[in-house]
Amino acid sequence: SGSFTLPRNNLTGVYRLWDNRSYANMQFRVEAYKRPRFEVTFVTPSRAHRPGDSISIQGQAASYTGTAVSNAKVRYTVRRRQEPHIFFTDHFPSQWKRMRPGNAQLITSGNTLTDAEGKFQFDFKALSVSSYLDQNDAVHVYDIQADITDIQGETQSGSWSIPVSRDPIRIEINAPESLEGDGLANVKILTRNL
Repeated sequence: SGSFTLPRNNLTGVYRLWDNRSYANMQFRVEAYKRPRFEVTFVTPSRAHRPGDSISIQGQAASYTGTAVSNAKVRYTVRRRQEPHIFFTDHFPSQWKRMRPGNAQLITSGNTLTDAEGKFQFDFKALSVSSYLDQNDAVHVYDIQADITDIQGETQSGSWSIPVSRDPIRIEINAPESLEGDGLANVKILTRNL
């Protein structure tokens, strides 16, 4: 984690942060400040998803005082990208290779409306595995974007990401290529849920 300050005289617009080690990136928008009247939130899925699953996305638009934003237009997109990961090569046992993420693939997009409680919902299907890497340990991240326009014409956006993998847990082992007898004490094993 960290922080930075953009120069005051920079133009407004979209900026991108990029990590050259992990190839992770994110973008953010800089605009002249105008206090928003409402926000967009998403309901956290109750379980991990696997390739081929139908996924239901639920969200809500509500004012900062808690009032529902009803009958608002919802424009949504779902894109899939592959999370970069490291894999072992059989031909060169001492080498590890990092897969770079591919371009995001549009899965679906559409329009709906919020109900009387400001809630909205749409469904999509996580694609089934299609290649050797997909079948083994690839994690695909489905990035959901919802742009909601209320009846007064104000638009607010919200985003959410859902990882999808055959295996809902990741195990990473950080160890040298060879170890001495007491070297196991320095081996780090990390686990994380997707």
